[in-house]
Amino acid sequence: MRAPNDPRTISRAQEVVDALKGAESRDDLWDLEKHATGWLDALHTEGLIDRPEYDRLTTAMNLISVTTRHGWDGMEIQPCR
Repeated sequence: MRAPNDPRTISRAQEVVDALKGAESRDDLWDLEKHATGWLDALHTEGLIDRPEYDRLTTAMNLISVTTRHGWDGMEIQPCR
């Protein structure tokens, strides 16, 4: 079994998260979000990624999702102040 936060595991998890960027519709995005969430939850549950890495990846996933949706809506995202 791999050690927690093995670079190969992190790389594959990042690929799953980055796949959201290729969504062509809201349904695609929804399906990819569900897949990525399940993948990350399983990695964390099995001890293959620790909590800080899980949080980093889920935050990245959420940011990609929001950015993608806003891009489709033609809205500009304002930075937090």
